[in-house]
Amino acid sequence: ISTLVSTGFGLLGLGLAVLAAPLTNLTMITSILGIAIGFGLLTPSLPALLSMNVAPQRKGLALGIFQSASTLARIIAPLLAGLAYQELFYAAPFIFTAALGLAVMVFSALWKLRN
Repeated sequence: ISTLVSTGFGLLGLGLAVLAAPLTNLTMITSILGIAIGFGLLTPSLPALLSMNVAPQRKGLALGIFQSASTLARIIAPLLAGLAYQELFYAAPFIFTAALGLAVMVFSALWKLRN
């Protein structure tokens, strides 16, 4: 599961980084594929990883908090991305999110090596 999480964040970060490049058909296709595959890997893997690492009596609580945090992020992130787009430059939200995704990928890969 941790390999799927690491790969998912890497592909998602790569797809978002490509969006910051000048748009052509090739960059758009590459970006869409990276984002779609990365998100597809993360969507089932993150809750599975969480449930495997929580005590059985705490799984409902942990998954509820995870889902709530995910929903909150889907509300706040577009607002922040819109501000970055408007106040900085058009590629700022994509570069920031790509860097965040790649950092999580590296962190999860190092975590996997450590354990």
